[in-house]
Amino acid sequence: MVTFTLPAQLRQLAWYNQKKIYQIFFATVTRTLKDFGLNPYKLDGDAGLTAVLHTNNRRLDYHPHIHVVISGGGINQQRKQ
Repeated sequence: MVTFTLPAQLRQLAWYNQKKIYQIFFATVTRTLKDFGLNPYKLDGDAGLTAVLHTNNRRLDYHPHIHVVISGGGINQQRKQ
């Protein structure tokens, strides 16, 4: 599992533009992990993932972050593996 947290400097902007910021946040997180998986020196495959947005911490403060469960392997179409 990997967690990505929205920087504190962007939280006020996110509060007033939640839909757009969360869309960008999810796209950035998934693209980063997909690119990392496709790196021939790392996983060299298309990894599967599931992401969940949490908007609060345990004290219920506004703290947007995404938890991602990522597969331990990936599919390489060229090698059919």
